[in-house]
Amino acid sequence: MISIKPGFKIKEPKNKKNLVIGDNGFLPSVTYKKIFAVIPIVCVDVVVKHKNKALLCKRTNKPGQGKLFLPGGRVFKNEYLKKAVVRKTFEELGIRAKQSDFKFLTISEGIFKGSQIGGSMHNINTVYLIEFKKKPVINFDKTQTSKIVWVRKINDKLHPSVKRSLKAAGLK
Repeated sequence: MISIKPGFKIKEPKNKKNLVIGDNGFLPSVTYKKIFAVIPIVCVDVVVKHKNKALLCKRTNKPGQGKLFLPGGRVFKNEYLKKAVVRKTFEELGIRAKQSDFKFLTISEGIFKGSQIGGSMHNINTVYLIEFKKKPVINFDKTQTSKIVWVRKINDKLHPSVKRSLKAAGLK
């Protein structure tokens, strides 16, 4: 059984090899894997639109390795959703934006058989929309994404959660 007290703090260790980052420090990867195995992960995704096109990222990691997905990722404990989407948009795409630039779009989820840390993954995503009149300069995170693609139409080969989010953003 895992017991974590509210407000816990763990000193940053010198050897981070078997640790993952938490909001207040680091968790042993064994502990994180146990938590990951039994609860859904709360995430934010962002639909970036420019002239009726939406940006998708080809993932380099599991789940969805080699497939096109929306940029986004995990929400940290004590991090508001809008702050998380601002952070993920900058981390994954290099786009600086304000919370007020994002509009709530939909809720989505995905269940995947494989994940980067092993086992299955269940994520619940709050999806936001940001629209640009001028095409944004993208400096994507090459550890997460191998390339970006601007799409005008929803492709049948996309993951169902991506298709639903793109449809909610007005793509057909």
